[in-house]
Amino acid sequence: MAEDIPHLIGKFELTSPEHYDAYLGAVGMGPAQRALAVSAAPVDEFTATATGYRLRVRTALRTIIQEFELGVGFGWKNEAELDAKTTFTGSGDQGLVEVDLLEGGGAITVLWTPAPQGMTKVFSFGGATFTCAYKRIG
Repeated sequence: MAEDIPHLIGKFELTSPEHYDAYLGAVGMGPAQRALAVSAAPVDEFTATATGYRLRVRTALRTIIQEFELGVGFGWKNEAELDAKTTFTGSGDQGLVEVDLLEGGGAITVLWTPAPQGMTKVFSFGGATFTCAYKRIG
């Protein structure tokens, strides 16, 4: 499975928290929760499993662990505590696309793209786009 998204296997630490804060605000998270969420430089970690991938997102608020197969949808609460049905797709150097169909309508799209020293993560929601940079830490 690691051959599908080889450049995203590893740990990545957020280096542009202002954009992450703006995204969390756009999806409805309050100021106090946003400040806490970005204060500890969130870390995203991708590992390959026997059947797909594990994504662990650690923030000061909580740790989210998702196990998924590319192209197979699953339900969860995202980092903004919104109920979503999520599907990941992607391959090779192009990165990964996450589509969260929100309960009650709307969608969040996240594009994870390998970068020379880490990755970029582009959140799209409600007509707005927020680009975050991450450095590789493992």
